Amino acid sequence: MSWPIPFVVDAWLTPAYIDDGNDSAAATAQVFGHMLGMLGPAAAAIAMWRRNPGLPRPSWRWSRPRFYAIAGFAALALFLAPASMGLMFGDSLGVRTDIETYRWVVLASGFTLLWIAGMGEEVGWTAYLVPRLAPRLGRSGALLLTGAIRGIWHWPVLIGPVIYDVMSGESSVLRLRLLSVGFAFQLAVSNAVMFGGVFGWIWFKTESMPLLGWTHQWFDQSRAIMLIMIIGFGDSVWATFATFLLVPAGYVALVSVARGGSL
Repeated sequence: MSWPIPFVVDAWLTPAYIDDGNDSAAATAQVFGHMLGMLGPAAAAIAMWRRNPGLPRPSWRWSRPRFYAIAGFAALALFLAPASMGLMFGDSLGVRTDIETYRWVVLASGFTLLWIAGMGEEVGWTAYLVPRLAPRLGRSGALLLTGAIRGIWHWPVLIGPVIYDVMSGESSVLRLRLLSVGFAFQLAVSNAVMFGGVFGWIWFKTESMPLLGWTHQWFDQSRAIMLIMIIGFGDSVWATFATFLLVPAGYVALVSVARGGSL
């Protein structure tokens, strides 16, 4: 039930407000619509904790300040590195000056409210699911499964536009079926290795929900900055390497976790 909120915001509310020239309302819808969607996993976890009062709950640990700095710089580097490679190989990248007003508000909110939204996901995936699954599957097994679940949760984002194309007669049902399976497989595998490994490693090292939410926030914010502010980045073949860089990082993290559990 998380995704209907941002879908309504993106497909209906924001375009309607922009057509009316109401940028402040468009920005508010974007910020709070997406934040509410990302709070879905936390809401589910809280409901399960209330239903089962005996389940262990995570304590609030801030962890060390330098870890926050490292996470922020690492997320920025993850997207700046492929952009720099693109420049070396002839990409034409530049800073946009025609960014709509509501997008500036959305970018600015990423430095504040997105932290809450990041924790909204991590409370569900990491703080609730990992401790529940680790006793049965081992620590690394729990990270792989929760990462796959995290990926499948994002499936509507990719398949939604395809469904729209089918309903408007611009795509076939066969294409929808093939992409449905392909997207689900890609999301499950990539999230199991990348986010399951990296975020899970942070969790087992610190058990800090604020740090995990902060890391999630800066990953999303760095991606938004590059895609919205940098001309040509989204169309560059090097942009995809920002994600591929996480694959070896996730693998190393999983191996590190596996030394204390099973893989």
